[in-house]
Amino acid sequence: MTSFVEAFPDLSPAEKKATLASIPNAMDRNLQVIVFEVDCNYVLLQHQFHGVRALVGVPDDFPGKMMLKEHNESSPEAHDNAVFDWVVKVLRNCKPRRKGSDRGVLLA
Repeated sequence: MTSFVEAFPDLSPAEKKATLASIPNAMDRNLQVIVFEVDCNYVLLQHQFHGVRALVGVPDDFPGKMMLKEHNESSPEAHDNAVFDWVVKVLRNCKPRRKGSDRGVLLA
């Protein structure tokens, strides 16, 4: 059976950076970071951030402020590792709004 669904093309680091810079709301920008970190190249449109949060069952301020450990600004690898560590921590501590919710933490 042949599928006509194709994967989104990989985004370059510059394209991801430009995408993040274009998102005015910090919480939405941090949600987009999580989408990128779980290897999804989908760029959320402005009206989709609320819907993703509602679908997943997390509050409107999810994922909160990005808290990065101290890292050397001259090392992009250290920054990438700090972002990854933050994403893992956020997803590990994520609690859906409703008890007993069978919704996943991320992402439909």
